[in-house]
Amino acid sequence: MNSNYSNAKVQKYLPSLKTFLAIILLFFIAGIGSMIALANENTVVVMANVLNVRLGPGLSYDILTQVNQDDRLQILSEENQWYQVRIGNDQLGWVASWLVEKEEITPDSIQYGRVINAPEVNLRQYASAESEIIGTIPENAELEIVYQDGDWYQVLYMGKVAWINSDYLEIIAAPTQLEASLERIIDYESYVSIDAEAAEIYMEPTSNSSVIYHATYGEEFNYLYSEGDWFYVEVAPDQYGYIGNWLASAHTNDFSEEVEVSQEENRKNYHARVNTHLSEATIVIDAGHGGTDPGAISTDEQVYEKELALNTSFKLQARLQDAGANVIMTRTEDRDVGLGERAQISNQNHADLFISLHFDSLEVPNMMSGTTTYYYNDADLDIAETISHYLATQGELPNNGTRFGNFQVLRENTQPAILIELGYMNHFVDLKHIRTDHYQATVAEAIYQALRDYYGQ
Repeated sequence: MNSNYSNAKVQKYLPSLKTFLAIILLFFIAGIGSMIALANENTVVVMANVLNVRLGPGLSYDILTQVNQDDRLQILSEENQWYQVRIGNDQLGWVASWLVEKEEITPDSIQYGRVINAPEVNLRQYASAESEIIGTIPENAELEIVYQDGDWYQVLYMGKVAWINSDYLEIIAAPTQLEASLERIIDYESYVSIDAEAAEIYMEPTSNSSVIYHATYGEEFNYLYSEGDWFYVEVAPDQYGYIGNWLASAHTNDFSEEVEVSQEENRKNYHARVNTHLSEATIVIDAGHGGTDPGAISTDEQVYEKELALNTSFKLQARLQDAGANVIMTRTEDRDVGLGERAQISNQNHADLFISLHFDSLEVPNMMSGTTTYYYNDADLDIAETISHYLATQGELPNNGTRFGNFQVLRENTQPAILIELGYMNHFVDLKHIRTDHYQATVAEAIYQALRDYYGQ
């Protein structure tokens, strides 16, 4: 073949080859871009030169480790303007949101799994059947999946990460977030009008709490009830707050005795609603006794009720926070807290449920064994029976069902409230169980599953 002719053919088709190569390159770049985009989901980039990673969402928590500028961290959750992030394969920590740059956050990409194929499954420290067992999880428990490594899933459990074999976990859809269907029981002919040129509406009935809205003269808001010197009003759909009654006036067509009589009933009905999902609930956990009040003491005088109650409370707190619940503790250390103060914490925070944890004792040892769930108001019997059922089916000790309990922390509580006795300090079988971390984690898991069931109905 004539070489000049061949070169001419090459020159003739060269632009097409360039075009073809350009197209290939574009596809390659697009593919790389897609992979980068996927990798960026649910991540933040560190902006500070060195950033502290703390054990909890606040400066009061100890430093776990440090990360460097431009490091990318996977987000697991958010609280109080702090992000919970994954450090390596087996550590979780918290970073300040204002010191990192948020990338593409897609919560819908989070996976969930349900425990299957065994009544109880081991959770391990690493992705290996030979790794240390750090806990157990009952069948049908639902877990958030953080990471996958071959046949193992890393899951979020009690605020930490653990590994579970894929044989015991089936992928499920995210827990259903049902839209709250609060029936409007408030008389919206009652309203509050702003008398001052400007007024703040607060999250709580105190000027020390967060401002949720800046109101101006003449604005009107639906009136719900009064609390001391504060009006509780509807600022916007599903947004409520407090405004001082010295800055506003309440009105109706006949704002008089009729409204005053209905206030307390309206308030109770409003806060008696049942959340449609545990993540929407505010739960107050009350660790019984504390400080100078040790509670019941074991027969060998080596174990105090106040210590067991606090340890169990921490485990329940972590498990509920896994589900995104807003958890408030009446105490987080060995200190005195009055019974009235405990109930008031629940009332002030409009708790969806107050749970007081205790361990029992009788004058005669070994006379009684097991768990008992107490309620004061008849309206709380349903949640008490749900928790009692899960303690009976998942607990290690006998279950004594539900009982009426005339306890101050229940009697003075305007919110749904229960008290649980989790075993007997002076029963030789109970004591062997209740003093262990395994038992405390088991009852915490049972209560957690009960609340998932109750709030999911």
